[in-house]
Amino acid sequence: MDRMLLGNMTLPEGYKLVGWKVSCSSWESGSSRIYYLSDNSSFWTYPDITGDTTFTAILAEKEHIEPITLPLNTPTSGHYEYDDYDLFAFTAEEAGTYVFTADSLKFLYANLYADAEMQDFIVSNNNGNGYGRFRIQVDMEAGQTVYLRPIGNNAVTDIFDYTVKVRKMSAEPVKTYTLALGGTATGHYEDSGEYDIFSFTAEEDGIYLFTGENAEGGICAGLYNDAELNDSISSTSEYSGPFTMRAKLTAGQTVYFRPTG
Repeated sequence: MDRMLLGNMTLPEGYKLVGWKVSCSSWESGSSRIYYLSDNSSFWTYPDITGDTTFTAILAEKEHIEPITLPLNTPTSGHYEYDDYDLFAFTAEEAGTYVFTADSLKFLYANLYADAEMQDFIVSNNNGNGYGRFRIQVDMEAGQTVYLRPIGNNAVTDIFDYTVKVRKMSAEPVKTYTLALGGTATGHYEDSGEYDIFSFTAEEDGIYLFTGENAEGGICAGLYNDAELNDSISSTSEYSGPFTMRAKLTAGQTVYFRPTG
């Protein structure tokens, strides 16, 4: 039997619902269980709850969370724990497009709000910068402040540290360079929305090798038939060192090579 919704409740002003204490006649006499929730207004029953049952809401007073100032282009440390998390405030000095990302060993998504009370929701993201890594891109006016709340995948059990960063997106986020046979080129990868592409045109038929390395760690790459990166030829990933890609090309064929983090 699937879980089913018993009902919901209106919370008193200034309080939050932490969980429910459940006493049930189908269990041993006097026993009870505690259900902690990520949902703040409703309770879901489970198949093992049968018989005469008493539900007691567990409330906790809402605490004011003082936002941490998030400077531009400065990785800033944060901590996540159920009901003990950090909130970051960023104020744009000038109008433009800004990107919020994080560095975390655990799955981390984020919500962006227009107010510190987290009532005026703007946007949410989880996999925008690769699996389990959020990337939030938002247009801001000069003087505008937004509030970033990173959240773990498991709202109850996750406890970990991370860093967040905000940067202003460049006017030309995707740059394309020409790669010559036998030559080398240096590229930059910021995130999934800002990176370099290298084009190569084969002068004759043959098998060509594309290699790359990242001094700071592993590197992934994709080879495509089009500059829009829709028609994939092949891809590879080396999380601990350089990589080599092989492609059979015909004379005059142009391919596009995109290294990623």
